[in-house]
Amino acid sequence: MTALATIHSLPPEILSQIFRRHREAGHNMSSAMLVCCRWRQICLQDPRLWTRISLQTQPEYVPLCLERSKDLPISVVYQRDWSTLAEADEELFQKLLPHARRIEGLSVASRTEISALQSLPLLRSNLSNLKHLTFCVYLPHVDPAVFPLGDALSGVHVDYLHISRSWFPFSHEIYNGLRELELDYLDLSFGDVLGILERSPQLETLKIIDVFDDSDFDSVVGKVVVLNHLRSIEIEEAEYSLRRILFHVQFPNNTAWKMNLAVSLGRISGVAHLWRWIPDVDVTGSKPGLLDAFDRCTKVELKLGHHLHEECHAEVTGRTATGEQCFQLSARYKFDHGEPYIPIISRAMLQLPAMLRPHSIQNLCIVRAGIEDITFTDWQTLFEALPLVSQLTFASMDLLLPKSDEHSLRKYPVDDLFLALTPGRTSDLNFLLPGLKVLRLFNCGLYGRGDVVVDCLWERRQFGFLLERLSLYYWRDDSGSSTSLPRWPDVAGDGLVQVLERQIVSPTDSTYSQFYIDPTCHHPLPELKYLSDPISLALTSE
Repeated sequence: MTALATIHSLPPEILSQIFRRHREAGHNMSSAMLVCCRWRQICLQDPRLWTRISLQTQPEYVPLCLERSKDLPISVVYQRDWSTLAEADEELFQKLLPHARRIEGLSVASRTEISALQSLPLLRSNLSNLKHLTFCVYLPHVDPAVFPLGDALSGVHVDYLHISRSWFPFSHEIYNGLRELELDYLDLSFGDVLGILERSPQLETLKIIDVFDDSDFDSVVGKVVVLNHLRSIEIEEAEYSLRRILFHVQFPNNTAWKMNLAVSLGRISGVAHLWRWIPDVDVTGSKPGLLDAFDRCTKVELKLGHHLHEECHAEVTGRTATGEQCFQLSARYKFDHGEPYIPIISRAMLQLPAMLRPHSIQNLCIVRAGIEDITFTDWQTLFEALPLVSQLTFASMDLLLPKSDEHSLRKYPVDDLFLALTPGRTSDLNFLLPGLKVLRLFNCGLYGRGDVVVDCLWERRQFGFLLERLSLYYWRDDSGSSTSLPRWPDVAGDGLVQVLERQIVSPTDSTYSQFYIDPTCHHPLPELKYLSDPISLALTSE
């Protein structure tokens, strides 16, 4: 009763805000209107709740929305999963024609061109206030589908345009004031795409996914499109397409960019560079957008995954000193049956510094998902290339509950991590991250083999490389079994580190969730198990 009383005591203005959020999530207002007379009255009196019109609903619902939304701008959604013409659809579009000038957003998604043709009368009407347009035909009868737009959308200047699955020859005018463009799963020539970008000088956001047919790359030699207002660019294409579009499109220094590559492992030779598709950047700044993104980067996050008999991936994210993302590179490699094994994770680590500015990277984070090892040499080579790292985070998917001595003696990447940080293991102190102050480990083993840790920290203190904080995090498991934290030596009490922190944390905690690895998705060893203790407080000793 108290909860109901609280809800009923809310003023109409607050309830209207709640209902708008409900409507923005794609729900209709029927459920809210059935609660009580007061809620129904509030819904009917707020025209903003009726501005999204779906043509999938009953025909009588459309005129109701048009009436209740008053003269506010409206958004129209038309989606059909069948290929036959429906008289009801034609009738619905006819009802919208007198209100065409109010349409601010239009989304047409149909199974074939036949049902999409129903929208033609509306597209040829007075859509002078149209700002957002989405067009998609999932299964066109012709490849590519050519939609007979004719004089449709004449004089229209949209802010957002999304074209998917099939190409629609819009008038050039539609691109003049375009700010956001999404093209996906098309079959366009490279010249066509450059032409679209050239006609869209105001673009701020660009997203391209599987668009190019790779037929005419040579025909655009020397052509460069400059997008001076671009703030964000995301591309998911094959290697050659990625390289060509980065070579032919220039954007401002502060543009945040995201590039995704998918390739078969059979195409990678034993010495190939995983990031070879990135255009060369020289000191003259021939590619200023890429150059500045690397220069501004002070934190690098490297996520590595290896799915047995399926695929592996490497994702690199660069951030500025304020935490702002300035670039993201993602490469996913599929295994070809019968091809020789290639250690992608190790190679991704070793080749990472080649595309960065090593002397600007201060914060390094590596998340290792899968079964591939990271060796002592891998760690040492990485540390040599990034000598100014002061904070290192490593998350792994290691065995946490060994059932026998054999399992407790298993070697893990964190073992070699401590060895690589130990002065006695190398003659060059630059390999040791001498400025390292904070080391954070998620779900890493060792299980009482504290000699590796103690030797490392003791030698680092002797050389003046004392760690300020060593943080050990373990994931909580909700299975109900009870266990304790893996044992660690009291390195804080012995003065080998200023603070030793140990916690069991939840994967749902937003502070740590980015480091979580779901073991069910990566073919784990059967002994792998997360902990079930409640979240513990930070400790400074045993």
